[in-house]
Amino acid sequence: MATERLLLATDAGAVQTKQRAVGAGGSAAGYKGMVLGGDVTKGIRVPREHFDKHERRLFEHRLRSTCPNAKQDRLKKVQARFEKEMHKQEAMADRMKVMEEAHATDKRDIHRFATRERMRQNRLAKDDWTRSHIEQWSRNMDRRAELEKHDVHFMRRMNQQHDDRVESIRMGASLEVRDGVEAFEAGLANLGL
Repeated sequence: MATERLLLATDAGAVQTKQRAVGAGGSAAGYKGMVLGGDVTKGIRVPREHFDKHERRLFEHRLRSTCPNAKQDRLKKVQARFEKEMHKQEAMADRMKVMEEAHATDKRDIHRFATRERMRQNRLAKDDWTRSHIEQWSRNMDRRAELEKHDVHFMRRMNQQHDDRVESIRMGASLEVRDGVEAFEAGLANLGL
């Protein structure tokens, strides 16, 4: 049907062209056709195999290029749904990619914040531990100094007590010797010697 329309239109164009050629003094050999009030009737011409093959190929090609192809239209219609779905999925994939990148950025920020917070808490705990151990060490050193001072006082007291004991023994012995000597002299004096 579409081929007949195209052939009819081209025949009409050919008839008009031949009519013009005849009007210009040319020959319309092989063509018979009429243009009646602008209407076109089919032209009848003597077939020429060599030119007809060329024209047929030309017209079929022209027909394929200008007329809609039902098969291709159906194919495009079917493919349109898939192309629409493809574009929809691409847009969805782009949105998901943006969301995943945002999620990854958020996770990275959260991890960075948690790591920094953990490092800060570790540093504070280490500082507290160091400070408490320095204070403990200072208390231990003060206690050690105090114990050493007590040891020195104790040793001095022990030495003093020992010296006092030795002195008291010595004093006792010297008193005893003196008393003994006095008693001896008194005894001698009683004897008259």
